[in-house]
Amino acid sequence: MAFRPDIIAGKAVIVVSLQNQVEGQLRELRTQLRRFSNGLGDLGGDLFRGGLIGTIGAALPIKDFIAFQDQLLFVQTKLQSTDKEMTGLEKVIRDLGKSTSFTSKEVADSAQQLAQAGFTLQEVKDTLQASLDLSRGGQVALTTSTTILSNALRTFQKDASNAEVFASKFITAARLGTLDIVDLAESLKYSAGTFANFGLELDDVLGMITTLANSGLKASLAGTSLNTALLNLGSNADKLNELLGVKLADEDFKRPIVALRKL
Repeated sequence: MAFRPDIIAGKAVIVVSLQNQVEGQLRELRTQLRRFSNGLGDLGGDLFRGGLIGTIGAALPIKDFIAFQDQLLFVQTKLQSTDKEMTGLEKVIRDLGKSTSFTSKEVADSAQQLAQAGFTLQEVKDTLQASLDLSRGGQVALTTSTTILSNALRTFQKDASNAEVFASKFITAARLGTLDIVDLAESLKYSAGTFANFGLELDDVLGMITTLANSGLKASLAGTSLNTALLNLGSNADKLNELLGVKLADEDFKRPIVALRKL
């Protein structure tokens, strides 16, 4: 039993030694982790500056960066575009993210919406700036402005080169009348298809909706009323001629106000 203290002391030395080794390894591990963390914070900086990742910006969090890349992959799949073609679209998205109040992620959201709406690669490029302008000018979310603009272009069968003009017409109508951008879009849902079939342009329809709204008829009711009126004019043209002696030519339906004045 005389040797027991020596044995215990010896074990203590071994334990302390092992403890020191473990703590040393942990300190080294913590140092490596700090270096790695700092490296992640510099993404888009020295490690990636000038490359594909660097142009997104150092401030973009890793999670957002991954989501951004996933979006681009989704858009590429929808558009069936080559890597080279996507490089051009990606540059447009990043440039808009740098030069506007929207982030690259938000612009990519808009591009994704347009791709899902059946827009081609070039149409997406041509429509993005207009979607951003409509969002800011109409004080609506970018997803909302993108939906409104894409629906209007498709309804009136116009290509994306008209996107800026359409955005401007929406903003002008909202400023001149009592309806905001969302209300105008709601009205269009009930009348745009019929008016487009009769060959009317967006500004004609927005003008009539704004006039009705200023008279107290709001949103969907204004759109429904216009839609019903035009359909009745078209289906009862012969009766009107017979009863009132009013002859409505095909051209009159392109200018409903003129047709109504004839009555």
